[in-house]
Amino acid sequence: MPVELLRPVTDDDLRGLAEWTWLEGITALRPWLVTACADVLLQDDDGGVWFLSTTLGTLERHWDDVDALRAALGDQEQADEFLSAWLVEGAARRGLEPGPGQALVLVPAPAVGGAYAVDNLAIYDTVVALSLAGQLHRQLQHGPAAG
Repeated sequence: MPVELLRPVTDDDLRGLAEWTWLEGITALRPWLVTACADVLLQDDDGGVWFLSTTLGTLERHWDDVDALRAALGDQEQADEFLSAWLVEGAARRGLEPGPGQALVLVPAPAVGGAYAVDNLAIYDTVVALSLAGQLHRQLQHGPAAG
């Protein structure tokens, strides 16, 4: 069975996203879809679609509405950029396929020197992937949490 590139956000995913509340603007958005690599698509009140890159630690508005998102992801280059389709397909060819509630994660993270390579993929529970990435990027951008 092919790996889904996108699926609806679950309650577990929301628990993992709690580690991203430090990121400006994220709490005003509604989490909507999660990718096979634990990136998240969120919507704003105007219907705009935002992309949380858990690899880069960035949140950006990329599409004005769902139709614009659909059109963009119909293009292979954009599917590779936003859904990491090339990584997901490469992992599947090697038998590395996340199950329900799981995601493919680059280990070590590119933010700390890891490479974007199929050989660096591991399967994590999505809640763990989201939580760890949120903590990592918070510390990289703001230093360790006090306490």
